[in-house]
Amino acid sequence: MSIEKDLRAIKIQVNREGGKFNDFLLENAFATISTAIEPGVRLSQIDLAAPGLKGKMLRYSKFALTYPDGSNPTIIELKIANLDEGATIIYIWSAGSQGWEQDIFPAFGYPVGSLISALDYEANSINAAAGNEDQTQEIQYNNAGKLASSGLPANEGGTPLFASFYYDRQTGVVHAEGFAGKNIIGDSGTSNGDIGTGGDIIYTGSGTTVAGYIYYLNSSNTWITAQPSTTSTALGLLAVALGSSPSTDGMLLRGTVTISYLSGSPQIGNVAYLGGSAYFSGIADVVAPSSSGNVVRVVGYSLTTSGTSSKIWFNPSDDWVVVA
Repeated sequence: MSIEKDLRAIKIQVNREGGKFNDFLLENAFATISTAIEPGVRLSQIDLAAPGLKGKMLRYSKFALTYPDGSNPTIIELKIANLDEGATIIYIWSAGSQGWEQDIFPAFGYPVGSLISALDYEANSINAAAGNEDQTQEIQYNNAGKLASSGLPANEGGTPLFASFYYDRQTGVVHAEGFAGKNIIGDSGTSNGDIGTGGDIIYTGSGTTVAGYIYYLNSSNTWITAQPSTTSTALGLLAVALGSSPSTDGMLLRGTVTISYLSGSPQIGNVAYLGGSAYFSGIADVVAPSSSGNVVRVVGYSLTTSGTSSKIWFNPSDDWVVVA
């Protein structure tokens, strides 16, 4: 009799602890299902019991479909789209013509009350890592752990496949572009003011600028075309204009860029000096100034043999000399 009593006590305790564990699983689940799922039958959708998802699930994150006790998991990737809090249906398959569809034939039948549990906790703990300037797109974890915009169309991340990232100074949104464990410097385009990835750009100062010309920032916080004839127009902060407005288009402080003119029959690898004159300013030259009073200042290196719309590595020197 004593042994039977002990066994009953153990069974009661096991059931009690099992109930606590099930309550824990239910509390931490994203949702429960409201329609039973048959084994071996193509899964077209998962119906969720009210109030639906407890939180937002991001596209390409993974979740587990399990029994109420957490057993018999089926791992499923959310491919159709982001699902907002309160969603009551997870679509898996439609007619076989959609890029987001998956052929899933569960090995187990799942009763009403089975659990939906998120596996990608990091992806599901953020609303957005970044977005576009007007904050109409979020950034989420895409397949293979990459980042992509949730606003991109089509399947598997849309076109382009993965979004670019950069820092927007007005909104504070950070977009990363061209980073792969090292600072990658890309080639510039063919138009004046085109830049490669990895450049240093400043958005400050006033004045009307012309893309591809070299400017200096004067004491009135105005950008003026630079030229070597005097120290006042050649020293200080130099930058290449990327458009007509310094505060909107930016000024390149360092990086690959296409400038308007590189005089002196340039060859690839030539040193580029601040060039021009009071009558033709804002350009570079592969021949150093030689007139008395001129400033000799290196502004970078030639990446071209063309004298117009010339690609250079722009990196103005902190040192200069004045021709005697």
